Amino acid sequence: MKLELDLSFLYGSTILPECILIVCLIIILILDLILEERDTFSLYFISLMGLLISIGLLLFQWNEKPIISFPGNFQTNYFNRIFQLLIALCSILCIPLYVEYIRHTKMPMIEFIIFILTTTIEGMLLCGANDLITIFVALECLSLCSYLSDTPKKMYDPMKLL
Repeated sequence: MKLELDLSFLYGSTILPECILIVCLIIILILDLILEERDTFSLYFISLMGLLISIGLLLFQWNEKPIISFPGNFQTNYFNRIFQLLIALCSILCIPLYVEYIRHTKMPMIEFIIFILTTTIEGMLLCGANDLITIFVALECLSLCSYLSDTPKKMYDPMKLL
């Protein structure tokens, strides 16, 4: 029996934009743990660069043929890519536009960026969901991050729910 090490089993190209955002999210979390002082510029830069790279990958994958991957759970086609681009563009607009709101509510910047990136990842995964269980899991994660980002700090700390 011959073992073939082919990278096609990783389905890398179908969820590569989401994987880029996950890597950016992990980098932001590690930087938040390591750095003593809060450098909000680097957090902005990493999140915006991750979103721009993700949009670039979506545009680069535009001419690829439609693919159904992860044994029927995830589908990639032109219609899905349009909505994934729309979600990523809206997230790019949200981060700079909400700076004044974050300062007014005294919400930590790291929480906001984590919630926005996680919501973006789940929205992009929801666009390609082809199975009811995948749709349910994506909607649950999407609703949790949306709920936590809109919770007023006066009521309770939203991070305690995680």
